[in-house]
Amino acid sequence: MQGKYQKIMVDMKRENDAWQFWKREAAQPVCYVESYKEKRAVFFHCRNLLPGGRYHIILIGSADDTMEYQNFGPLHTGGNGELQCYRTFRGPELEAYAFCLLCGEGEEGQMDIIYKGLLFQEDEHAWEVLCSQGKETTVFSVDCDETSAKWYRIEDFDRLPVWAETCLPWMRAYGHYIIGRKEKAWFLGVPGRFLQREQPLRENEVFVLWQPIRGGEAFYDCPDQMSSRQQEKIFGYWIAEIDVEEGRLRPV
Repeated sequence: MQGKYQKIMVDMKRENDAWQFWKREAAQPVCYVESYKEKRAVFFHCRNLLPGGRYHIILIGSADDTMEYQNFGPLHTGGNGELQCYRTFRGPELEAYAFCLLCGEGEEGQMDIIYKGLLFQEDEHAWEVLCSQGKETTVFSVDCDETSAKWYRIEDFDRLPVWAETCLPWMRAYGHYIIGRKEKAWFLGVPGRFLQREQPLRENEVFVLWQPIRGGEAFYDCPDQMSSRQQEKIFGYWIAEIDVEEGRLRPV
């Protein structure tokens, strides 16, 4: 496991309503931890904290019945209450750490937990978080969607699970992707035209379903009969099903 690259996005939740912020509304922090071979790193960014405050980013967990603890601090915010931190460290594998904490240091040195996040969560929760931060959108005509899913437009590439990052080149080309949900089923839609060069992971035969967006319904049943000019102009999405238990994509 130590030689495998890991990137974990940590969904930080507010823990302390009494802690003051610079302005009325608190901003959602961005936090991730990385690991490759013996190297570890943590990145944290948050706006709207108290200017001039002292903060600590803490990773805590256990390994072999021994508590593991990494404290990155004290860290100081700028004049606009912004805190940004990138630190490398050494230690056990990331699985040894259970929580990431953002703590504020009080006048007497006490630590108050402001935000708290789990490092390892079920993949389904990760997709739920992405959908909650995306925008619900009506992409396809009701009669031309084989998934019958509710779709969300996502522009946040950093929170995409590592095993799904193989689709990033196609997603970044159009600046977004979509996630579909129908009851317990999940789907990933990658924007692109009905062209071989825009079919993600074509050699793996994962994204075999292509659906045109609303307005292209005439080509829903027979996209392979489009002319070359139509293939260049008509926009759609390549769709695969998300297997949240095994952490992989599979054909619809």
